[in-house]
Amino acid sequence: MHEHLRLDVDDDTLREALTEANPPALLAALVHLTGDPDLLRADLRPQPGHLREPEAGFTAEQLAELRALAFSVLSSYRGDGRDLPPPPDEATITRTMNFCTGENIPQEYVPMMLGEMSLAANDTYGIEWHHRPSAEALAGFRVLIIGAGMSGICAAIRLQEAGIPYIVVEKNARVGGTWLENTYPGCRVDVQNHFYSYSFEPNHDWPEYYSRRADLQGYFEGCADKYAVREHIRFETEVVSARYDAEAKGWTIHLRQADGSEYDLKANAIISSVGQLNRPKMPGLRGLESFEGPTFHSARWEHQHDLTGKRVAVVGTGASAMQFAPELAEQVERLVIFQRSPNWANYSAEYAKQVSDNKKWLLKNVPYYSKWYRFILFWRTSDGAYPALQVDPEWPHPERSLNAANDMMRQRVRHALHLFLRGATHTRSLSHRRNAHRQTRERAACHAKNVCIEVMCVKNIDARRLQPAHKTSQLSDSVLIGEAVQRKGGNLAEVEVVDAIAQDAFRTETRELYFEPAAFNEQPRELQSLTLGSALVKAVD
Repeated sequence: MHEHLRLDVDDDTLREALTEANPPALLAALVHLTGDPDLLRADLRPQPGHLREPEAGFTAEQLAELRALAFSVLSSYRGDGRDLPPPPDEATITRTMNFCTGENIPQEYVPMMLGEMSLAANDTYGIEWHHRPSAEALAGFRVLIIGAGMSGICAAIRLQEAGIPYIVVEKNARVGGTWLENTYPGCRVDVQNHFYSYSFEPNHDWPEYYSRRADLQGYFEGCADKYAVREHIRFETEVVSARYDAEAKGWTIHLRQADGSEYDLKANAIISSVGQLNRPKMPGLRGLESFEGPTFHSARWEHQHDLTGKRVAVVGTGASAMQFAPELAEQVERLVIFQRSPNWANYSAEYAKQVSDNKKWLLKNVPYYSKWYRFILFWRTSDGAYPALQVDPEWPHPERSLNAANDMMRQRVRHALHLFLRGATHTRSLSHRRNAHRQTRERAACHAKNVCIEVMCVKNIDARRLQPAHKTSQLSDSVLIGEAVQRKGGNLAEVEVVDAIAQDAFRTETRELYFEPAAFNEQPRELQSLTLGSALVKAVD
C-alpha cells in the first residue's frame, strides 16, 4: 500500500505557488509524483553553470512549460486525491541528479546525497545496529561530547538513537554555539537555511533564505528540547585537560565549572564539537591597547556603545564584517574599513530575501520537492564546486585561477560583479577563501559617502588614530576587529592533552574537523586577521 496524497488547493493558489518553485527541484519532484523518468526531457534540461540562479537559467518558455506540466500533475492529486507511485530506483534517482545539475555526479557521492535528501520515509542517516550490543555493554560505554552547538547537538541525537550513554560539556549557559555567541548587527548564516539544517529535522518555516542568528538559535534550542538532549548537558563547564590511558582504553577528562571548581570525568571516547568561530583573536597591532575609544571584536560585540554619529574604524572584512559594516554605515558619521587581502564576493538574489508563503506551501505540501531543493542547494554550494578548487599544475594561467573550471567560475563571478558592483574584479583564483554573499543594501553601503576603504594594513594605533602603511593616519572614535578567530590547532589549542598517543589522535582529529588554509599559517602573525573583499574596494574606486 502506497501513501495517499490529497492536495486541497485552488487553481489560482497553485499557479501562484509554482512561480516560486526552483525549476530543477520541481522537475525532480514531478518524476517522483508520476513515476515517469521520461519527464527528464531535453527541452527542460537546466543550463550548465546556472544552478546558483533562482531559475537555474531556464528561459521564459521553459518555465511556462514546466509550470503547466506541474499544474497538471499536482491537479491530479486534488479532489479525492490518489496514491503516490512506488519510489524510483537508485538508477533513476542518479539519472535525475545528473539531469538536474547538468553534470555527471560521481557515483561515490550518490549514497551521501541520498542520505541528505532522506527520500525514504525513514531517516537514512539514522542509527541501526547490525548486531546490537548487550544492555550491559552499552551501559558501560560513555562518550563525552565537547560543545553544544550544531555539531554537538547532532552527535548527541545520534548517540541517543544508538542507546549509547553520553555527556555534553558546554562552556556557555545555553546551546547554540556560534549562533549564541555572535550577536553583531546583521549576523546571519551565509548558507541557505533549507540546506543549513539537519536532514532529519527540516524546517519549512524559515522566515528568510539566509536567516538571522535569532532564528538559527531558536532552531537549535528547539532541537535540543525535542530530542531531550538538554538533560545530558553540563553547562558552563570547560575541558581543561584530557588524559588517555592506553591500557584501560579510556579517557580521564579534567573539567572546570563556572564557579572555579574542578573535577575529573571518565569516558571511553571523546567527540570534539568545539567549532572554529568561538575564540576571537585580537590582532597584535602596535598601540592597540593605547586607543582611548571602544575597541572590541565583532564576535564579542559590545552593545552598550552607541556608535551613532561616531567615526568608526573596522579592521578586516571577512564574512562577518561584510554583514555588520552595512549596518554601521547607516548610523555612523564615518566608517573607515582597512583591508589587507581580498575575499571573493558572490552575489545571491535570495540573500536577505523573505521566504514567501507560496514557497513555504510548496515545501510543506508537494512531496519530494523540499528534498530535491535541499539537494540542489547542497550541490551548488558545496561538493559540486570541488573540481573547480583543485590545482592543475599544467594550467597556463596560475596567476589568476587554479584550473579551467576554476577560470570559468571566476569569469562568471566577475561578470556578475561587473553588473552588480560596476566592474568589480579580483586578481586571485577562486580557491579556499570563504565566499561571502552580497546584496543591494551592502552595495549601497559601499557607495555611501561616509564609507571609506583603505586598501592596506594597519601599521600601528595610538590614542585616537589608526596609522595605515604608507598613508596619512585616520582619526577614529571606535575600533572594531572584523574577522579574526583562533584557528591554529583548532579550538582545542587551550586543552592540555596528556599522552603522546592521545596528542596524535587530537592532531588528526583537528586536521579533519578544522579547515586551515595553508596560506593562513604563512601570514605574519600580527596580520592573520586582516582580510577584505575586493568587490568592496572596486565599488569605491
